[in-house]
Formats: sequence, structure tokens, C-alpha cells
Amino acid sequence: MFLQGLSADPSPTKMVTKIIFTLATLLSYTNAEYIPPGPVYPCPKDSTTTLLYPCVCEKGSDTGLYIKCENTGLAVLSVGLGNIAGLGLPIERLLLKECKISNLFGPLFHRSTIRVMEIVDTPIKTIDQYAFAGVNRTLQELYMTNTKIEEFPKDAFMILGNLSVLSIDGHKMTKLSKDIFAGSEAAGKLERLHLSNGLLTEFPPETFQVLKKLKKLDLHGNKLVTLKRAQFKGLRDTEVLDLSYNSLTKLDGSHIGDLSKLGWCNASHNQLGEIPRGMFARNTVIKVVHLDNNKLKKLDTNSFRGMRFLRRLYLQDNQISDIGRGTFSAVTRIGTVDLARNKITKVDFQMFQAVKYAEVINLAENNITIIEKQAFTDLYQAVVNISHNALSTIESGAFQNCHNMTLLDVSHNQLSVISPGAFDENSYAYTLQMAHNHFTDFSQIPIQNMSGIQVLNASYNKIESVQKQAFPKLYELHTVDLSHNNISQIFNAVFQNLFSLRVGAEAGVPQAVRTAHGGPLAQQHQPDLQRRVPEPVLFEKQAFPKLYELHTVDLSHNNISQIFNAVFQNLFSLRVGAEAGVPQAVRTAHGGPLAQQHQPDLQRRVPEPVLFEKQAFPKLYELHTVDLSHNNISQIFNAVFQNLFSLSYQQVLNASYNKIESVQKQAFPKLYELHTVDLSHNNISQIFNAVFQNLFSLRVGAEAGVPQAVRTAHGGPLAQQHQPDLQRRVPEPVLFEKQAFPKLYELHTVDLSHNNISQIFNAVFQNLFSLRVGAEAGVPQAVRTAHGGPLAQQHQPDLQRRVPEPVLFEKQAFPKLYELHTVDLSHNNISQIFNAVFQNLFSLSYQQVLNASYNKIESVQKQAFPKLYELHTVDLSHNNISQIFNAVFQNLFSLSYQQVLNASYNKIESVQKQAFPKLYELHTVDLSHNNISQIFNAVFQNLFSLSYQQVLNASYNKIESVQKQAFPKLYELHTVDLSHNNISQIFNAVFQNLFSLSYQQVLNASYNKIESVQKQAFPKLYELHTVDLSHNNISQIFNAVFQNLFSLSYQQVLNASYNKIESVQKQAFPKLYELHTVDLSHNNISQIFNAVFQNLFSLRFLNLSHNSLEAIKPATFGTIPTILELDLSHNLLKDVSRGSLAKLVSARLIDLRFNQLQKLFQIPISLGELNVAYNNLTEIKANTWPTMNALLRLNLSSNMLADSLTSDSFSSLLTLQALDLSNNGLTKPPWEALSTLSSLQYLYVQVNT
Repeated sequence: MFLQGLSADPSPTKMVTKIIFTLATLLSYTNAEYIPPGPVYPCPKDSTTTLLYPCVCEKGSDTGLYIKCENTGLAVLSVGLGNIAGLGLPIERLLLKECKISNLFGPLFHRSTIRVMEIVDTPIKTIDQYAFAGVNRTLQELYMTNTKIEEFPKDAFMILGNLSVLSIDGHKMTKLSKDIFAGSEAAGKLERLHLSNGLLTEFPPETFQVLKKLKKLDLHGNKLVTLKRAQFKGLRDTEVLDLSYNSLTKLDGSHIGDLSKLGWCNASHNQLGEIPRGMFARNTVIKVVHLDNNKLKKLDTNSFRGMRFLRRLYLQDNQISDIGRGTFSAVTRIGTVDLARNKITKVDFQMFQAVKYAEVINLAENNITIIEKQAFTDLYQAVVNISHNALSTIESGAFQNCHNMTLLDVSHNQLSVISPGAFDENSYAYTLQMAHNHFTDFSQIPIQNMSGIQVLNASYNKIESVQKQAFPKLYELHTVDLSHNNISQIFNAVFQNLFSLRVGAEAGVPQAVRTAHGGPLAQQHQPDLQRRVPEPVLFEKQAFPKLYELHTVDLSHNNISQIFNAVFQNLFSLRVGAEAGVPQAVRTAHGGPLAQQHQPDLQRRVPEPVLFEKQAFPKLYELHTVDLSHNNISQIFNAVFQNLFSLSYQQVLNASYNKIESVQKQAFPKLYELHTVDLSHNNISQIFNAVFQNLFSLRVGAEAGVPQAVRTAHGGPLAQQHQPDLQRRVPEPVLFEKQAFPKLYELHTVDLSHNNISQIFNAVFQNLFSLRVGAEAGVPQAVRTAHGGPLAQQHQPDLQRRVPEPVLFEKQAFPKLYELHTVDLSHNNISQIFNAVFQNLFSLSYQQVLNASYNKIESVQKQAFPKLYELHTVDLSHNNISQIFNAVFQNLFSLSYQQVLNASYNKIESVQKQAFPKLYELHTVDLSHNNISQIFNAVFQNLFSLSYQQVLNASYNKIESVQKQAFPKLYELHTVDLSHNNISQIFNAVFQNLFSLSYQQVLNASYNKIESVQKQAFPKLYELHTVDLSHNNISQIFNAVFQNLFSLSYQQVLNASYNKIESVQKQAFPKLYELHTVDLSHNNISQIFNAVFQNLFSLRFLNLSHNSLEAIKPATFGTIPTILELDLSHNLLKDVSRGSLAKLVSARLIDLRFNQLQKLFQIPISLGELNVAYNNLTEIKANTWPTMNALLRLNLSSNMLADSLTSDSFSSLLTLQALDLSNNGLTKPPWEALSTLSSLQYLYVQVNT
């Protein structure tokens, strides 16, 4: 019946089909995701975290909580840990850091469950016998770092039956007794013991005898000088021993013989003078020995006898000068031998004969002069470092059967020739370092048998030539560095056998290529950061054979004068930083050799003009960068680059810093991927029409954005003189022709700055459909002068753009450019912007900027800015504008992301009412540094959203008054800067419409001439948090003047410093719930009415320094529970009444320097620092300080205490860490007074007698 209810057809087959379909449909909507569960013991929720005080829970885990307690005392700590235990939560790790505990005692851990405990930077001197009661069954690891323990706390550790790790790092123990672990429950569990960085000088052999399971013993950083016989008796299972950084003078088998399982021993940084016979003979399984930084002088065959498993031996930084023959024959399994920085003079016969498993042999920085025959034999994949020696001779057969050495480094030596038989037919290195030697001929380096060599570095030698057979068939060699030599000749096909030459290849480093003229280069090698050769050289066609993998050719800093056609035709994979991108010149079609003088420069210089020949670059399918900068190229022939099919990843052609005078129409063929053309710093006077028409992808930093000039329609060539400059300079005026830029769909950047352009024809840019970033109009120095007067001839040097005569915009200068977003016309002499000149710039849409700063604009007419929907930044600063006409900006509908109007540094005298129309998004108006004397009513009323960092800056003007309606309803304006004006009065309610002065809301009226602030000056400003009235002439703050500042809420500051205020009246500060900083310093205040600050519920910083206060009475401050810092320095205080400051229960710092106090006052119990320097104190009486106090720093310097201090002067200052008694007339150290300061760390008593 049920099945029939589902379907009228009772067929089982159809029913099953329907059920399967239904399930498949439901499963398609199921989205299962595994969410891992949290830890078993998470940190308590916020509601219970106060129970942990003074501790914090860093994280939870499956085994317990990670608790940190910092800068607290024993009593408070006990409460916090007790509450954690009360919640039933185990502690995985407890960190006690910088706590104020000198004696660890009491029931601190009695209820806790702790596995790991760390006590760091806590001055513990003693530990009570039962201090660890309660955690004795759970504590497994105990770390004590930087304590003051003077005696090993054996009683406290005796009950720790589960302890496996004990570390006391940084202590004051000088000796250990023999029974420190006698009867201890920890003796049967302890595996790692660290007693490091202390003062231990000795300990009996029985000290660690009972630690049968100890695996590691660390005694480094102590004062041990001698060890006793059987010093480590009973430690048969110990595997690691660290005795480094002591003063041991002797270590032999009698000391460490009982350590039968010792595998790692560190005795470095001691005073050991020798390795005695059989030193480690009984430590038969030792693998690693550190004996570096000692005073060892020699090694012999007995030094390492019995150490057949030794793998690492570190002997660097000793005084070893003698190594006996066969010294290492007993350690045949050795992997590392480090003998660097010793006094070895030679590598002796068979010194490293039997070390066939060696991985590293380091002999660097010795005095080695010779490597004798068979010094290195049977090495495999080893690194051999003999650099930084005085090596001059490598004898024949020095390296025998040394297969596949990973690195052989003999750099920084005095090698001038190596014997041809130094390396036998089986010996070679993957990397051979021969740099910084004295080779003069490349054939002096024997690489004939090095079939597996991959990298050869012979730079910084004196090599003069590379002969034809210099490189045999080396199939793996891919990098050859011959830079910084004196090479004058490289024979044809010299590299033809280097089948894998590809990265940083030799051709990319030598100083020159064979001269076809046969003239050798000058002998003198000039020092330079790069490669220099003083005579002109040429490329011969066969210089580079078929090298299929070579991709980088660097021939920079040479004097190449000619590159023959197709010289690079066999470099099939040339692609990165290709040669054409680096050599100094290309073959001169005029035949004139380059001048002989080579000018020093970090770049490439050749003094005579040169030309490109058409076939200089053959079909190079992968070449993407051609750098021909810093040459004297004078002409680029048509189609010279036609075979560079893929200039396809970072496709760049750089011909800057040459003497190119013209770019012909067919100079650039169809290069589909070329996107950057740099022709800057040339002498271009003419660019033919459509010269760039085949560069289909020209888009970034395009040529038009870099050359110095564009074809002059008047036909006048540019001046011959090329002026040096950081930018591009051409001394004569030039013009744009209409067809200079063809249809370039991807070109987005045109830079024509630093030229003398005097005219831009209409629609010159009309075919640049994608011009959008840093567009040309944003950089050229001038735009066509409607007056027809050419610009002056003189070109002024400047890092920016300068043209000496005023110029104008013509209406059609900018055609319909849909993507142009940045127009930079700064640093010109524009005097007028015609109406609607920018009307076709439809989308100035991402970082849309119009910059016309640093010109000579005198006025901006009403229609200067048409409907530009996306323009957000208009910069008219640094001009001569004297007036902003009404509604001049009315069409800038969206000044919408960082919308800025900058009219600073002009000569504006007034801003009319309708100057700013309805600009819904404008948020920053900068009118600073003008001559404005008055802000008219409602002048800003249409700026509806001054909404993200909304700023009105009218500083540095001549404003004398701000009228009531100057600021209309501006809902988002948050910063008003009226500083540095001549304002003498703030009218009532002048700011009443600034509803949200909401994130860093600032009103700055400093540096004016304000004499009074009336009661209603600040209306209901709910979000204003900073009021700066400093540096005025205010003499009085009227009652309730600040009553409407309801939320002075994020860094809420009131600054009335540097005025002439004489008193602070009772109602000066109403209930301001968020005001936390009040600065009334540098006034003439002599009276503060009682409880004047009591309504400042969040006051934390109060500055009353540099006033004329004479006394502080009990009711002056009353109870201000929130104040943290009080500055009363530089007043005339003679008396602070008892209890007048005691109620500042949260105070951390009170500064009373430079007053006239004769006695101290009652301090708040929470005070951390008190500064009463430069007063007239003569004594400190008993009971001056409260019994409970937290004072850490006390400055009593420059008073008159003399020798009046007694044992009661500081008796209650148990936490004091720093005390300054300098310049007090003391005649003797006040030891009696200081005896009670148990926590004192810093004492200053200078300038006493």
C-alpha cells in the first residue's frame, strides 16, 4: 500500500529508479566539510580570564594550557594559579617571567598540575624545600634562566620524582657538593642536565654518579680550569658532553674515560694547548669533536688513535702549524675536517690520503704556500677550500683520483701557473674557483682533463688572451667568468667546444673580443667596478660558434668599435640581457674608429658616433632585451631590428644616452611584442610620421615617453650641444606633427618631459586609444602657445620640467581619449587654461589626476573644467592664482576616491560664496599658504561630503576672523586647520554645523592671536577629539567652554600650551568622559581651583609644567582614579601637602623636577617612577614611603641630601630597581641606607665628593 501511495504504477523497476533519482538529487545539495575540533583544554572565556590575573593564557592544547605570568609578586601569583587549579585545568607550560621573587616558598603550586615550568629573568636566590609540593608528580621539565641561585637547591629538587630535564642557565653557583642528588627521587629519571653560564669552578667526581640515565650533561659557560681524575664517574650512558666556554687547560682520557657511550664532545673556546695521546681512546663510539678556538699547536698520528667512528672534526681557530704525515689515517670515516684560520704552511705529502669519505676539507685562511704531491687522493664529491692563503705552487700529482669534487676553491692566492699534471685524468671539480690570483694566460689553468666541470671562475686575474684551444670538449661547462682581466684577444671559435654554455657565459664577462684590425689593447688595466679595456676592438663574424644554450652575453664596459653582420647568428637561444643590450657600440658604417680615450663611468661610453648596420642582428627568435645605451650611436638604419621576432618577455629596446639625431620611418619593423622603447637622452630633432606604426604592442614606457624631442614642423634642427642632466634635455624648441603617433592600440604612457616643445598640434594624440597612465599631456614642458610666441631659447637646468615663457592650451589639444587618466602639466609657464580644454577626457577614471602645479596661472575661468565625471584630484598649487571664480569646479561631479583640490601656495585673497559648487565627494580642500583674510559665510556649503580623511586646510594665511556661518552643515568634515593665521577671536557656535569632526577629528587653531575662547565657541561636536589652541594669547578659559565636546574618544587631546593662562577655574572642564590628555604647560598658571579636574573621568596625562604654581593642596586634584602621568616640573612648588597626591591611585609617573621642595610627600602606592631632581631636599625621614608600594625608579639627583641618609630612608622600597643620588654632596657611600634595597640594580652617585 505504501508503494502504491508513491506511484500509481506498482512496477518495482520504476519504483527503484525513482528512489535512486531522488537520492541523487538530494546528495547534489549536500556539502560536507570536516571541521577539526578545538583543543581538549581551551583557554577560559573572556568572562573568566580575570580569575587568571596576573597571568594570561597564551593558548590551549590537548594536554593543558600555556600560561604566562609576568612582572608580578608571589602573593598575587598564588591567587592566579590557585584560580586555574580551581577550574580543574592542567597546565602544559607555565612561564614565570621577570617576577619579583627572591625566595620561592609557600603553597604556590600545591593545587596545580604542571608538566613544564620555565622561570626566566627572575632574581630567585633560594627555593624552599616544599616549594614544588603538588607538582612533584607531574613536573617533567624545569628551566631556570638568569636567576641568582648561589647554592644548588637539592632539597627542593629531591621530591621531583618525574623530572627528566633540569636546566639552570645563568646562575651564581661556584661549586657543587657530592650529594646534590643523593637520595633524590629525580636521580632515576633525569636524562638532561644543564648547569651553564655560571660561576662553577669545581665539583667532586661523585657529584653526578647517581644519575644512571643521564644522556646529556651541559656545563658550558662556567669557570672550570682543571678536571679531576674520573671526573664523570658513573655516567656510562651519557652521550653528549659540553665543556665549551670554560678555561680548561688540559683534557685527556683520565678525565672522560668513564663516558663509554660518548658520541658528541664540545671542548671549544677553552685554553687547551695539546691533544694528548689517546685522548678519546676509551670513547670508542665518538662521532663529533669540537676543539676549535683553543691553543693547539700540532697534530700527529697519535692525536686521533682509536676514534674509528669519527665523522666531524672541528679544529679551526687554533695555532696549528705542524700536521704530521698520516695524521688522519686513523679516522678513515671522517666527513668534515675544519682547519681554517690556523698557521699551516703546506699541505704535506699524503696528508689527506686515506680520507675517502671526506665531504668538507677546509684549509682556508692559513699560510699555505705549497700543495705537495699526492696531498689529496681518492676524494669523491668533496668540498676542498684552500682560499685566502699564500699558495703559489701546486705540484704535479697533487690531486690524484679525486672524482667529482663539488668545489675546489683556490681563490685569493698567489698562483701564476699550475703544473699541467697537478690534476690526473680522473680528478676534476664541478666548480673551480681560480679568482683573485695572478694568471696571465688562460692556458696556465689546467682544465684539459676536467670533463665534468660546470662552472669556471677565473675573474680578477691578469689574463691577456684566450687561445683557440683554451677550451677542450667540455660537455657540462655552462658558466665561464673571465671578468676583470686584461684580455685583448679571443681567437675565433674559442668557445665552439662548450656545448652547454648558457648562463653568465664567458662572452658575457670578458673585457674584449678579438680585434679584426689586429691592434692589441693597451696594456694598462684601469680599476673599475666593471670591465674596462682602453683600446677599440671589433667583433669578428665567427667569434661565437653554434652555442645552442647560450642565453646571456655581456660585453659592457669595453671599447668595441665594430660588430660585423650576423656575428650573433649562431646564438639560437640568446634571450636575456642579450649582447646587443650591453656592448658599447655597434659597427660604424662611416668607418671611423672610436676615439682612444676611454671615459670612466659606471655605464657604457664610447666617444665617437656609430651606426647600426641592417644585418647586425640576425634571426634571434628568443632575444627579448636589447640594451645599446651609453654609446655614441648617431643613426638607426631602417629595419635594423626586423629579425628580432620575439622581443616577448620584458621586451625592451634601450638606446638611451646616445647621439641619435633622427629615427627614420622604417626603423622599427613589425615587432609584435615590443612594448618598451627608450630613446631618452639623445639629440633627436626629428621623428618621421608613422615611425611607430608597426609596434602593435607598444604600451609601457613607450618611446614617445622618453625621447628628447619630436619632429619640428618648423624644420629647425636642435642645437648641437648635449647638456648633461639627470633627465632629458634638448636646447631648441620643437613641435609635434599631427601624425607623429599612428594608431597604437596598446600605448598607454607617453613621456615628453624635459624638452623645449613649443607647440602641440590639435588631435596629435587622437590615435592613442589606450593612453591612460602618465600620459604625455601629463609630462611635456609646454603646450602650443596660442599667442604664437616661441619659447625662449635658454633651457634652465632642473630636475623637473621648465619652459621659460608663458604658454596656453588650445581647445582641441586633447582629442577624445577615453582612457587617459593622468595629465601632468606641472613645472611649466602656463598662464591661462582656456575653457573646455579638457572636455574630451572622458575618463580621467583610476587615480584620475590633473596636475597643473608650479606654473604661472593667474586665474581659472568658469568653464576651464568641463564635465569630467571621474576626475578626483586637481592640483593648482604653486601658481599665481589670486581669485577662484564662482562655480569654476561645478562640472567635477566625482572628485570620488582621495578627492583632492589643492590650491595652496598661490596668492588667493578671498574665496567667494559660490567658488565650490555641489561636489558630492570632495574631501580635501587645501587653501594653505595664500593671502586669504576672510572666509565668507557658507562658502563651503556645497561640499556635502568632505567623507574620508576629510580635511579643510586654511593654514598659513592672513585670516583675522571666522564668521558664524563660515562652516555650513558639513556632515563628514573631520579636520579643520586654521593654524598660523591672525585670528584673534573664535565667535560663538562658529563650528556648530561640523557634525562629525569622526576619525582623528582635529580642530587646529594654534599659532594665532586668540585672546579668549567664549563659552559657546564649541557647540555640540560629538566626535571632536583634538583641540589645539597652543601658541596663542589666551589668558583665561571660561567656565564650561568645553562642555559640548561630548566625545574627545580616540587620542582625545586638549592642547592649550604656550599661552598666557593665569588660572584654571572650577567649571573650566565639564563632564568630558573621553578626554585623556590635557596640556596646559608653558603658561602663567598660579592657581588651580579645587577639584577642577574631577569631571575628567578618563584623564590619564596631565601636563602643568613650566607654570607658576607654588603649592599643591589636598583638594587640588582630589580623587582622579585614572591618571597615569602627572607633570608638575619647572614650577615654584615649595610644598606638597600630605595626602594631596596619594589619591592618584593609578599614577605611574610623577615629575617634580626643578621646583623648590624641601621635603618629600606621601606618594601613591601604585607609583612606579618619581622624579624630584633639582629641588632643595635635605633629608629623607623614616616612614616617608608607604609600607605597600611599587616604586621602581627614584631620582633624587641635584638636591642637598649630603650624608643625611640613614637605614630608615629607603626601608620600605622593596621593589626599587634604580636610584639616582648624583650631585648631592655625598662624602661617602651611603651603604647603611642602601642595605635595605634588596632589588636595586642601578645606582648613580656621580658628581659627589
